[in-house]
Amino acid sequence: MTICVLRREEEKKGREKKKERGKRKKEEKKGREKKKRKKEGKRKEERGKKEEERGKKKEERRKKEGRRKKEERKKGRRKEKKRNLEISKNKHLCDSEPEA
Repeated sequence: MTICVLRREEEKKGREKKKERGKRKKEEKKGREKKKRKKEGKRKEERGKKEEERGKKKEERRKKEGRRKKEERKKGRRKEKKRNLEISKNKHLCDSEPEA
């Protein structure tokens, strides 16, 4: 074999090795990206769950606040009624008393 032939064969082997290395790198990159996508999907899922949970808590707080306000209004109405009754009783008392 001549030197030229040997050199060509060596170059050919070098190119093949380079191609293999490139293929391997591509596959590794694909694997990394796949893992990244999977991780991102999990993160989004967890974020969604947290948002949902936060929304439920907010809704519950809003309901409690509404109930509390409703109770306060009821108490206020009761107090108003009692006060009005007292006033009306006092008026009757004042009206029934003979003026001197």
